[in-house]
Amino acid sequence: MRLFIAEKPELAQAIADGLGGGKKNEKDGYHDCGDDCVTWCFGHMLRLCEPHEYDKKYAEWNLADVPFSFIPWRKAPNDKCDEDDERSKKFVEHRLKQLDNVLALIKKADSFVHAGDPDAEGQLLIDEILAYAENKKPVKRVLINDYTPALVKKSLANLRDNAEFAGMSSSALARQVGDQFYGFNLSRLYTLTAKQAGYTGGTLSVGRVQTPILGLVVRRDRENADHKSSFYYTVTGNFTVDNLAFPATYQVADNDAKDEKGRLTDEAQANAIAAEVSGASAQIRETKTAEKQKPAALPYNLLKLQTDAARLYKMKPRAVKSITQDLREKHHLITYNRSDCQYLSEEQHADAPEVLAAISATNPDLAGAVNGADAKIKGRVFDSSKITAHHAIIPTISTANFNNLSTDEQKIYTLIARAYVAQFYPPYRYEQTTVELAVGDRNFRCLTHVPVAAGWKSLFAETDSDAKGKDDEATDDGDCNLSLRELRDGQAGQCVSAAAAKSETQPKRLYTMATLLTDLTKVAQYIKDERIRKLLIQHFAR
Repeated sequence: MRLFIAEKPELAQAIADGLGGGKKNEKDGYHDCGDDCVTWCFGHMLRLCEPHEYDKKYAEWNLADVPFSFIPWRKAPNDKCDEDDERSKKFVEHRLKQLDNVLALIKKADSFVHAGDPDAEGQLLIDEILAYAENKKPVKRVLINDYTPALVKKSLANLRDNAEFAGMSSSALARQVGDQFYGFNLSRLYTLTAKQAGYTGGTLSVGRVQTPILGLVVRRDRENADHKSSFYYTVTGNFTVDNLAFPATYQVADNDAKDEKGRLTDEAQANAIAAEVSGASAQIRETKTAEKQKPAALPYNLLKLQTDAARLYKMKPRAVKSITQDLREKHHLITYNRSDCQYLSEEQHADAPEVLAAISATNPDLAGAVNGADAKIKGRVFDSSKITAHHAIIPTISTANFNNLSTDEQKIYTLIARAYVAQFYPPYRYEQTTVELAVGDRNFRCLTHVPVAAGWKSLFAETDSDAKGKDDEATDDGDCNLSLRELRDGQAGQCVSAAAAKSETQPKRLYTMATLLTDLTKVAQYIKDERIRKLLIQHFAR
């Protein structure tokens, strides 16, 4: 018998269907598919043992015991639950019973197919069960990103050796063990040391994820509270050249009084400059016009999706993760939802017509956008070299009745689908003109930004299109949208009027959920260790 071990019941059902169907034995926790058997897990069925399970002395917190570690570490059935929650207790009972079913099936099987989710955690989740059962029999690996029946069958026809993924499993295990040792030791150290200093509160919990995030929030709160306001000044002139009227901004000179950001700080000087140039003759020193373009932002990974959902709909990250889980497992409408990648493989370009058709059929509001898409466009998103364990979150070729989705499911599906459709639109093109002017010894600049072709931007409202370009190279939208391409070097004109505007420096804003999530992708800016900083930059550039 060949035993498939799936990460969750929904995947087990999809595999059973892909194998031609079968009879489900609910009591013993498997699908009987002839020579194959498909069983399932409920997330991590095992947990790392806790300190007191290695030695009872660790049940009491003692500074003399810190730091401690347990090598080799051990695992035990995952029996953790909320003792005050009956649903939690019943779920754990169900999970422990299913673990017994899986272990019993492992004893009977001749070979195995690892069907965990296609990431490091999914790899460890099944590997640790096989290791716990002391398995020595052959193990293959199936990678299923998409529960669509045709694609499940395709994956089942392309099994790989599970040994190829040992590194992913080791990575997840190292994270798991490191988190435990880090959390247990530092939580005890901080709590006990604080109590020696008179602290009477509860446990000071320290964690690999929670503590750095707390550090970011505290840093921002302190920067905001400690901010000392100051003022700076911007001089803007209103110019006319060859019957064209446009504004231009004074370019601060080396000998001007300025702050660390190069802004004028002397009010009297700013007013004097404005008075000096008002009504004076001007001459164009240099003009440059170039047509530029900006591609659509890449499709979503989970963090980018959570960020936009928080910004647009005030959704919490946990809710977005749960919604995408349902869109993937219940409705089969999206691919693997916990991806950290924003690229697609080059082979996936061939799927574009089917995926676009499925989007149109599922969400009628996007039908017009799909009609305007060109499936032949193969942009930067199709880059196999950027794919790791999984690819960007995109719609599948499955369809559904949009009205049967919850309101939040509709919102998240639309975000994912629209980001995918945008990949098959031309770039947003615009014309940028820079005009440098001289008024005596004073220099001014005007930067214009004139749209030429909306391209993918036609799919997004203004509030959305701004966000959808944030992972791309920034462009300066300019001071005005007036076309100044006809102006030429050396042309004479006049500064009709000028004024100095006073502005107050603002503290960094306190985090919102959206801005905190965005900052998590830019944490390298806070790292002083150059080696670690470069590693983080490389990670988020994938």
